Amino acid sequence: MLKKIKYHVLNEKFLYCLFLFLFCIMVNYSFDYIFKIIYALALFSILILLKDTLKYIYILFIVFLSVLGSLYFPIGQIFGSPSYNTVLSVFSTNYLEAKEFLFSIPVFYYLSSLLILILAGILLIKKDIILPLKGKKWLFIFAIATCLHGPIKSMFSGEGFHLYKTGLPPIKFMIDFYRSIEKFKKDHRKTISALNNDTWGNVSSNPDYSNYILVIGESVRKDFMHTYGFQIKNTPFSDQAQGIFFKNYLSAASSTQMSLMNTLALRENDELQLQNNIISLANKAGFKTYWFSNQGSRGTDDTAMANFARKAQVRQFLKSGSWSVNYSGSDEKLLPFIESALNNEDSKPKLIIVHLMGSHPPVCKRTQDQFDVYFRSKDLSCYIQTIKDTDTVLKKITKIANEKKDKWSMMYFSDHGLALKMQNNLDSQLHHSNKYKQNFEVPMFIISSDATQRTEITAHRSAFSFLSLFSEWTGIKTEKIPENCHFLSNTVCKNQTSVMLWNQKTVDIKDLPSDPG
Repeated sequence: MLKKIKYHVLNEKFLYCLFLFLFCIMVNYSFDYIFKIIYALALFSILILLKDTLKYIYILFIVFLSVLGSLYFPIGQIFGSPSYNTVLSVFSTNYLEAKEFLFSIPVFYYLSSLLILILAGILLIKKDIILPLKGKKWLFIFAIATCLHGPIKSMFSGEGFHLYKTGLPPIKFMIDFYRSIEKFKKDHRKTISALNNDTWGNVSSNPDYSNYILVIGESVRKDFMHTYGFQIKNTPFSDQAQGIFFKNYLSAASSTQMSLMNTLALRENDELQLQNNIISLANKAGFKTYWFSNQGSRGTDDTAMANFARKAQVRQFLKSGSWSVNYSGSDEKLLPFIESALNNEDSKPKLIIVHLMGSHPPVCKRTQDQFDVYFRSKDLSCYIQTIKDTDTVLKKITKIANEKKDKWSMMYFSDHGLALKMQNNLDSQLHHSNKYKQNFEVPMFIISSDATQRTEITAHRSAFSFLSLFSEWTGIKTEKIPENCHFLSNTVCKNQTSVMLWNQKTVDIKDLPSDPG
């Protein structure tokens, strides 16, 4: 009988340790850093020591880690570990977009979050189990050595002792998140103050057209467009359009705000000058400027893009404040504003910027769950349909422009692409990522009222050089914009294959793996 009781007690203690270790693994994995078993063992050692010596602190740690891990697990699997982009996305997202994002997360990730909470519940219910520890000193040394290995290594390499160099995921998560928030706040303050006055200097213009229409698409990767080789015919207008088609255009980054800030604003000495953007440039060149957006604006404390838009002489946001109240749906609702701008009798050349909702996830919300062709999964079918819907919007814009007597030119590009989850699966979905080539390989083309042939540019073009391309397209010149290459030709230009990751580091597109559709 005593043997059975002893066996039961030992078995219960073993199971408790097993659940605690599984909890440590899940918590560490939830922050999406590179998983290393040594960090799970270090966290396990810390919690075991706390349980033995400071039980109430142990309980607080279990509660805190379970809440933090379960909340971030779904986000981490999509956006990765905390970065500047994560914070930027949080601060630039409102209620409806957050709601759509949460509903687009695969159920499996929520089940993983639930598992973390279940494990925490077991640990708290069984909190009175006493674990006789031997070698507490060695557990303590192991935990401390693991936590401080990174900072000490950094110190000996001459970089100084920095806690953010620690590899223990919970500590690293909080430090990275704090540092990213502080950087975002600093950049946001700089953005607000900088947008007041541009420093373009002398600006001249010699436009070839009366009306320039710049259409910014959303979340379109080019390999899902028929005009770029996709098997389903979802771009009938683009397929037959005459103009200049860029076959290797790369977005600057793989999220809207990071991409467009680095596309539409001047970068000088590796610093973004947000006050020097295409709106302030066109205004200074004597253009009449318009910005029509199917994406959001929240007021004075807003994103860089919305603040760019406020510098336009005429602007209209179809969404403002809480999108749940003002959700406006289809991009076609922008067409009346575009028509009104083109009808406006003005001797000045016009720059009309149109920011679409396009293929922003969840894509089936964009199409009301409707699609013309089924491809692999419902989500991918809706995505293909959103691209066709954008193609239709472009066709209707050109129809409106052609009804006017003035010469016009329209440029279209997408801000970034998406990545596939669960490829070749009935549950295949697209989501934001910065890990693959296709997150940056996006469509870009220019069609004009006087275009008579279709020209393809196969040389790489980077959104980091967009202002040079924009200058060449519109005829707006300033000393600050380099003219060291002919971007509207097939000339091979230097430094055209760099892309920016979510941690704001740049890499060569060739170094990223592929994510074939």
